Amino acid sequence: MSKELKVEKPVKKEKVAIVGFAGSRDQAPYDNPEFEIWSVNNLHKFIPRTDRVFQIHQRSEWEVNDLHGFPGADHLEWLKTCGIPVYTIEKYDDVPTSIKFPLDELVEEFGIPRLKTKVKDGYFTNSISFMIALAIYEGFKEIHVYGVDMAVMSEYNEQRPSCEYYLGIAKGRGIDVYLPTDSDLLKTRYIYGYEYEEQKAWDLKVQKTLEQMQARKRESDALIRNQQSVSDKYEGAISAVMEMNKTWG
Repeated sequence: MSKELKVEKPVKKEKVAIVGFAGSRDQAPYDNPEFEIWSVNNLHKFIPRTDRVFQIHQRSEWEVNDLHGFPGADHLEWLKTCGIPVYTIEKYDDVPTSIKFPLDELVEEFGIPRLKTKVKDGYFTNSISFMIALAIYEGFKEIHVYGVDMAVMSEYNEQRPSCEYYLGIAKGRGIDVYLPTDSDLLKTRYIYGYEYEEQKAWDLKVQKTLEQMQARKRESDALIRNQQSVSDKYEGAISAVMEMNKTWG
């Protein structure tokens, strides 16, 4: 039976820094006591402070699998003894400070009802969108997001829209939102309609780059076909010599 471990609930503050694994995590205000620091998964191993941890995955994933070079068993042991709120899909008795994430409340608050069914859809595609929504729900006046660059062509690109949805809600409710310069969240290469020349220059640059890459690929494919032809000739010659050796050896 696990021992009782009291949750050290953070003192309510007006500012929160939500931190992910990308490089801009180093810019988070860890030394500023005005901020709560919220982190994901086992990021606590890489940053100097965290006040709440969000482990919004199936337990079978984070209890067993290695993550960022650290075994799941070590992560589980830390969760059991960390003494700070740990938000999980379910409450776990052996993780005394675990808190069941309030998904139903957030869907009710932020979900979009469908016309026929009137059922609200929960629009959450990653842990960060959960965290931003909770920060809005709890009434923080400033939301900073670090280490969540979600660059185009990265593995997180498809997760970006839901984060931007909740950041938009935050701005709409008068909450100040701050993002690092290198984050792709809420960023566009040009303003549609207004920066027409910039758009044309970008499109032309992309087109020329594609044409150059396609030309190089054609050259490479031709070289591969030529080398394959040479290889096939040698393969035939090797077979001929082996047959000759069997006949005359």
